[in-house]
Amino acid sequence: MFLHNILVCISILLAAATLPGTIELFLVTLGYLLPVKRPILPQKSKRALFTFSTGKVNKASKRALHFAVVIPAHNEEIDIAQTIKSLKTASAKVEFCDVIVLADNCRDHTEKYALEAGAIVLSRFDLMRKGKGYALEYAFKELLKKEYDIFSVVDADTLVDSNYLAVLHDLFESGVEAAQTRYEVLNVHASIRTRLMEIAFLAFNVIRPKGRQYWGLSAGIFGNGFAISRQTLLDVPYRAYSIVEDLEYHLCLVKAGKCVYFADQTAVRSSMPSTGSTAKTQRTRWESGRLNLMIKAAPDLVQAIFLGRWKLIEPLLELLLLPLTYHMSLLLVLVAMPIVSMRIYALAAIGVVVLHALAACSVSQDGLKSIWVLLTAPAYLLWKLGTLFKNALFSKGRPAWIRTDRKK
Repeated sequence: MFLHNILVCISILLAAATLPGTIELFLVTLGYLLPVKRPILPQKSKRALFTFSTGKVNKASKRALHFAVVIPAHNEEIDIAQTIKSLKTASAKVEFCDVIVLADNCRDHTEKYALEAGAIVLSRFDLMRKGKGYALEYAFKELLKKEYDIFSVVDADTLVDSNYLAVLHDLFESGVEAAQTRYEVLNVHASIRTRLMEIAFLAFNVIRPKGRQYWGLSAGIFGNGFAISRQTLLDVPYRAYSIVEDLEYHLCLVKAGKCVYFADQTAVRSSMPSTGSTAKTQRTRWESGRLNLMIKAAPDLVQAIFLGRWKLIEPLLELLLLPLTYHMSLLLVLVAMPIVSMRIYALAAIGVVVLHALAACSVSQDGLKSIWVLLTAPAYLLWKLGTLFKNALFSKGRPAWIRTDRKK
C-alpha cells in the first residue's frame, strides 16, 4: 500500500509537469491543422512617423518606411560578409534600408569585414554587461536617435530570402506592431542531427506560431528574423538580458498588450551544428536559459492571469512547456506507472507530440519523406538526457555571449 501511494504521488507530479505543455502543443497543433482563415491585420491608416526636424509626430506623412537591419555580432568574421550580402540583395526591394552591424566585444576582424561588405558598424565594449540582450539594447538606443521607422534583427550567421524586407515592409505598412518571419535550418542535409534540427525548428518556428495566429494570439519572437516598429520599441524598450532574451522580450511585449504577427511568406536560415559536441553547448545554453526564465517569469504571469489578463494563459503554457525530449521522457515514465488513468493521459499526450512532429515533417524540405528521421529520435533523446545535469548547473551562471562553432 505504501509503495502504491508513492507511485500515485510520482504519477501526479509527472502529470502536473507535462500537462501545461500537452495543452500548449494540442492548441497550437490544432490551430495549424484547422482550415486556414484569413489573418487579421490592423486596419490601414495613415502612418504616424516621427519628424526629427520638428520633434513631433506627423500623421499625414507618406514617405517610405525607413528600415534599420541590426546584426548583433560577437567574433563573427567568418560569416558576417555573406549575411550582409544577403541583406543587401533583399534591401533592393525597399526604398530605404541601412544594414548595421553591432560589433560587440569583438576581438577578431568582424568590424573590418563588415565595413568592406558595405555595412554601417557600431562598436561596443563592455566586459561587465555581456550578452546579446545588452548588445541589442545598446544598438536600439543609438538607432532610435536616427530617422528609422522599423528595426529588424538578423543574426550574423544568417541568409535571408530575397523578399525578406519587402514582406516586412508590406506588413508594417498595414499597421502591424511587430513581426516574426520563419526561422529555418540552412544546412539541413549536413547530418542526421541537422535533419532532426530541421523538424524541431519547423515545429517551434512554423507550426507553433501559425497555430497561435489562428487563435488570434501573439506568434512569438525567435531571436532571428524579427522586426519591431519604432513606436513599439518606444512603448516596450528592449530590456531583456537572459540567455533566451528573445523569449524574455516577447513576454514583455505580450504583457504590454502587443501582438507579434507571423510572416510566413519569407524566412531567415542559419547553419546548425552538425556534430554532438558543438550542438551540446548550444542546446545546454538555450535550455538552461529557458529553465531559468521559467522560474523567474512564471509567478508574475500566474498573478496577472488571476487578475483577469486571460490572454497571458497561452504565453504561460508555452513557458511551462519542457523541451520535447524531456517532455516525452516524463510521459514514457508515466506510461510505465501502474495507474490506469495516468497511463491513458500519458498515451494521449504522446499522441499529441507525435501529431505535432508529423505536422512539422509535412512542411519540411523533403515533405513526409522526412518521417524516417524521427526513427533516430530515441538515440537523440538519450543524448539529451545526458545534458540534463549540465543544464541545471549552467542555469546558475551568467548569460555570457558564447559563439557556437559550426562545421563548414
